[in-house]
Amino acid sequence: MRLFVAVQPPQRVIQALDAVVTALRPEHPRLRWTLPEQWHVTLTFLGEVPDGAVGELEHRLARVVVRQAPFPVELGGGGRFGHRVLFASVRTADRRLHRLAQGTSAAARRAGIAVEDRPAHPHLTLARAREDVDLRPVVAALDPLRGLAWTVDAVRLMRSTLGRGPGLTAIHAALLDLPLTGSAQPASSSDRARRPRVVDRTGCDHDDTDQPGRTR
Repeated sequence: MRLFVAVQPPQRVIQALDAVVTALRPEHPRLRWTLPEQWHVTLTFLGEVPDGAVGELEHRLARVVVRQAPFPVELGGGGRFGHRVLFASVRTADRRLHRLAQGTSAAARRAGIAVEDRPAHPHLTLARAREDVDLRPVVAALDPLRGLAWTVDAVRLMRSTLGRGPGLTAIHAALLDLPLTGSAQPASSSDRARRPRVVDRTGCDHDDTDQPGRTR
C-alpha cells in the first residue's frame, strides 16, 4: 500500500483557505486544483509499503510522536515549485515541524522502510499544471492567508490510492491517528483518549485496543 505521514489543518483553516482558492479557480483554468479534503502537510513520504511492515511502522511512529508536545504553526502565504506546483507554505517559529518530520523519517527507517533524505519544506499543495504556467499572480493572491494559525496536535499515517477520486485524483484515508501528548510515558487505562486511534474507511475511528485482529 502507498503510505505517507502527515499533519492536517483543522476545518476552520481549511474553510478559510478554500474561500480564497474558490475565488481563484475560475481565473486560472490551466491549473488542476487539489480538493480541500486532500490538503495536508507531508512529514514523510513512504511510497509502497508491504502490508507486513505496517505494524512495525505504526509502533515506531508512535514512539516518536508520543514524545512531542502540541505546537503552533501558521500559513506563510503562497509559494511555488517552478512553474507547475502552487502551494501554501506552513511555518513554525522554532522549526518543530521540521524536527517532527525528521523524527517520523527516522522511525520509518528503523521499521526497515527506505525514505529519501531530502530537506523538509512544509506546505499544502493547492494546484498543479501539466505545462509551465506563470504562477506569480496566484502566489500573490494567497498573501492574505499569511499568519493564519493553528495547533499541530496529531500526526496521521495516511494511505493514498491513486486514480480513485474525482477526476482520477488520489483518495487519502487515515490508517492511524497519533496524538502529540508531550510525554514519553505510556497512557494509563484512565487516559484512553491519548492512545493512537485507528481510522477505518467509513470515516469512523476506534481506539486501537478495540482492534485486536484488525486487517488492512
